[in-house]
Amino acid sequence: MSKILQFVVIGVLAGLLVTLFVTFKPVSINGPGMEPTYKSGERFLVNKLAYTFSSPQRGDVVTFGYTQNPHYSGIARIIALSGDKIKIQNGKVYLNGAVLAESYLQPGTVTTTANKSAIIDISETTGKIEDTGGPKILDEGQEITIPDNSYFMMGDNRNNSIDSRSLGFIGKQDIVGKIAFRY
Repeated sequence: MSKILQFVVIGVLAGLLVTLFVTFKPVSINGPGMEPTYKSGERFLVNKLAYTFSSPQRGDVVTFGYTQNPHYSGIARIIALSGDKIKIQNGKVYLNGAVLAESYLQPGTVTTTANKSAIIDISETTGKIEDTGGPKILDEGQEITIPDNSYFMMGDNRNNSIDSRSLGFIGKQDIVGKIAFRY
């Protein structure tokens, strides 16, 4: 093999490796919050550049650092975008005045509001979710508007998901990337 061809092959391989590590981040699902769509223990690559030239869209499943405690990360589905009006009433999610069609949920899923919570550090590497006793982020039947540069996230397993219903909005700057593919 000529020196030029070796140089080209090495350059292409190096470029592919750099692109892989810059563009994608491996994640492992930890917990039941996104079941049945994504199961605890499954591994995925997150596309960290997915929103470089576009904005997150309703329905995207993303990973993010919690705005209130960014060294903890989550995975959830974007339910509402900045400026959207959201309401939870009688077990259903209303978006901009209409019932949100959620084909990714198990039949019979009931969506409820949740008590406001916080992620409390227990140690340098461990945290826990704790009820703050404060007012709910969203009361039953209350319509709220999503603030600028923020998103309202929910897990697909509504009874076992820690999401925007209890922890609040997720800032655009806190979104790491979009779930790309399973490995």
